[in-house]
Amino acid sequence: HPSQVPGIHAALSPTEAECAWSNRVLAAQASAESGVFCLDGKMVDAPIILLANQILKRRLAIESGKFGFRTSHIVRNPR
Repeated sequence: HPSQVPGIHAALSPTEAECAWSNRVLAAQASAESGVFCLDGKMVDAPIILLANQILKRRLAIESGKFGFRTSHIVRNPR
């Protein structure tokens, strides 16, 4: 139901801490000399960079209103 969308968006939105972490990962990647580097004593590689990108994309999609739910697959009158 449309009235549930704001609650769903709130539940699925990344936290400020997750977004800050993602920004730090991507900033460190930009200055790294290779595809694998350390941040806060932890190894960062392609899957972690992908996660950081996904977190920020999800936040952007929710904030821009482009994080919707498809309804085209719903059968209205199955007979």
